Amino acid sequence: MYFGHGLQVTRLLYDEQLSLFGMIEGDEGGDDFSIYTAYEFLSVFPYFTNNLNLFYSIDSTKIIVNYGENSIWDLTEAFTDTVALAHGVDFVTGFYFDSGEWSAWRDGQRWRHSSVAVQSGDNWGILDIDGNVVAPFVFEHAIAIDDSTAFVFGNPQTVHYGT
Repeated sequence: MYFGHGLQVTRLLYDEQLSLFGMIEGDEGGDDFSIYTAYEFLSVFPYFTNNLNLFYSIDSTKIIVNYGENSIWDLTEAFTDTVALAHGVDFVTGFYFDSGEWSAWRDGQRWRHSSVAVQSGDNWGILDIDGNVVAPFVFEHAIAIDDSTAFVFGNPQTVHYGT
């Protein structure tokens, strides 16, 4: 999940049953939701092509919820509570993780993500762009900052990883 200016939230989504990618973007004024094939996703959002991306698993058949005579979009019913990492749209892990956070920074106009913090059970660790563990799952919380730095909570050791 990415928190940008104005409380904007972007969450990447993937429906394993339908092989569809999606994105939800929201702020104080509401949410925008879109879903795409892999080709469409990278065409619309090319800045995710060479990045390590965190996808939340959804069941898109549960997005439309009927309330009496009305049907509405309700993503809370669609989340399956698992997270996976992908390089672009090519998955480097399965949906093994309970949650995750990635940080982003700009290099020209492209976002770059080369490491991501993920939660497994009660602990957090950091994975690299190939899905390898580069900081062990021993922390109460972690956020990857760049290729070699992370903020961690709950373990008094300093963690250096990457090159």
